[in-house]
Amino acid sequence: MYNSLAYLALFGWIPVTLVLFARLRPPVAVTLAFLGPFLLLPASLEVDYPLIPPIDRHVVGGVGALLGYLLFVRNRDKAPLTASWPLLLIAAQVLTSFLTVIGNGDPMYFGPFVLPGLSLHDSLGVAFLRLVTLGLPFYLGMRLIRSPADLATVLRLVVAFGLFYVPIIVWENRMSPELHAKLYGVFPHNFLQHMRAGGWRPVGFTVHGLELALFMSTAVVAAAGLARARLRFFGYRTLGIFVLLLLALVFCRSLGALLFGLVFPLLLFTTGAVTQQRVIAALASIVLLYPLARSRDLFPTDTLVEVAMSLSEERGQSIEFRFDNEDLLLARADERPLLGWGVWGRNRVYDPISGRDAAVTDGYWILELGMFGLVGFASFFALLTLPAYLAARNWRRIPRGPARTVTMTVALIVVLRAVDFLPNAFPAPFTMFLPGALMHTLSLRAPRERHSSAAAARAESSPRMHAAGATSPEVGGAIHGARTSQT
Repeated sequence: MYNSLAYLALFGWIPVTLVLFARLRPPVAVTLAFLGPFLLLPASLEVDYPLIPPIDRHVVGGVGALLGYLLFVRNRDKAPLTASWPLLLIAAQVLTSFLTVIGNGDPMYFGPFVLPGLSLHDSLGVAFLRLVTLGLPFYLGMRLIRSPADLATVLRLVVAFGLFYVPIIVWENRMSPELHAKLYGVFPHNFLQHMRAGGWRPVGFTVHGLELALFMSTAVVAAAGLARARLRFFGYRTLGIFVLLLLALVFCRSLGALLFGLVFPLLLFTTGAVTQQRVIAALASIVLLYPLARSRDLFPTDTLVEVAMSLSEERGQSIEFRFDNEDLLLARADERPLLGWGVWGRNRVYDPISGRDAAVTDGYWILELGMFGLVGFASFFALLTLPAYLAARNWRRIPRGPARTVTMTVALIVVLRAVDFLPNAFPAPFTMFLPGALMHTLSLRAPRERHSSAAAARAESSPRMHAAGATSPEVGGAIHGARTSQT
């Protein structure tokens, strides 16, 4: 049972967020408003009062950020929107919850187990949650992150939280993941899942050790981007911080997150914007087309299982089990493909005799597809990945040097987290805040440079040229000048 401190922390976050907006610059306040809840507040705690949607850490983070924005951000409506199509995708997310109810008002019977039909109350609750936890973070990122210097601030704050978690990871790796239970009274997941290779997988204040590992890989990439841009963190060189965070990521005992933490920094350190753009486009395409590839047997599942088996029989069996369950859930989703089955577990697979849950859901993509159909899936993942793709495609508009590097770093982090939605399901408002933060890059004009476009492309694709730190005076200089003031 959660203790009183858990409830105090949950509801106390809203006044804390208001103080952040009152005392700090909007880019700093809004980043902390979305980072803080899923890294500090009690995980899995939901307060479910009658007639209102469940209140959890993601909801209080969104509500607090909205109140801070409305009360303390001056001239908030004067800056024009970069584009209107994200608002249409957000509207599609909200509208889908209403349309899904129309096709899911029927109760369902699986032996002794009964799934109720959906009601208008269900649609209102889901619409509120999707607006607050998906649409609002994107909108505030689009409104309050207005320059590459603001993006550098976001990266610095991600690194700061990563450093905050380093001692927690070291302690829980040795002593077991107990801090959440000691502070808030409850362990948020299955404790046995966190025994790994003779040690423990740290959890901290996240839902699962894999969620913490994903965040630490995000912090590693953020530190790599700052190091590549030669931007300091409170006066310290970020290359050493990058190494420290990478070592902490190793202690998280997650192979997938470790691969993210190795491959994406390697891209930043050894390639230019041209290659990074192609990687971002390829990964975004894989995420968007993954359901089609899986449903048409175009994804090489058998090959991946064989490769995993050759490395580790246990890991190969785990991947095979995951794919088998995805097949069951895909078949269920195909029964109502356009708008899905809705909430209350109607998207899951049940034994018709016993009513037992017969499939395990891991990836967030199959949750979106099963609950909200193709409309919900397409609008969610388009909102997540398109800003990263467009920002990367328009890299020539961003002056060379730190401005371009931090932009490409955030775009890589966005697709990193999008790819993780294929095997895992750890949605957080901060994930949707990041693509919104990239939207300002779509309004940038191409800088005047001495070289032609072709010459600029060749220079940008050269790691040596990029590492030299050539910086546009108006944007790059602003980032360098804000090294200490923005941390």
